[in-house]
Amino acid sequence: MNASGWPQEWIPLTQQENAEGGLGRYGMGGTNVVEYAPGKGLVWFLKNDRGGSGCHCIVGAGVATVTADAGGARATRAGTGVMWNGATEPHWGDVGVTYDPRDGKVYVGYTDIMVMTAPNLEGPWTKAFTVASTCPGNQCGAVRYAIAPHPEYDPTGRTLPVTWTDANVIHSARLHWR
Repeated sequence: MNASGWPQEWIPLTQQENAEGGLGRYGMGGTNVVEYAPGKGLVWFLKNDRGGSGCHCIVGAGVATVTADAGGARATRAGTGVMWNGATEPHWGDVGVTYDPRDGKVYVGYTDIMVMTAPNLEGPWTKAFTVASTCPGNQCGAVRYAIAPHPEYDPTGRTLPVTWTDANVIHSARLHWR
């Protein structure tokens, strides 16, 4: 608990977010935590604006590094803000993120199976492009979520199994790299 008796914000706010209203305005909602080494991981988060920008909505998303030990888990945000803005890119729902130690890349999935690359976790990130649909033949529900790549299921790295949820049914596909 913090000094005011509230739970401590796990994903810290930036100086700018604190100056713009702090936790009274912003909250960071962490979804997938992916361990990539003992006691180390990544967490995907959504940046929620509670009305300061004229909306009660998600205004961006990003990734933070996580360290964990006997004292608990701590997140440190990569860069100075969010990596994706909510106006044009993923802005709600569960987004899949995983780290593949074989190639040192972070894989992210949302709505459809898309790829973005960056030389570092902080970016700069390339524009996302779709490599596979989670709605083949337009046979799907309105909301598909929890897209998760699984590089651990192919030790050769030649394919990337991916799962997602549609109407409470889990689906899967295997991407073949060229």
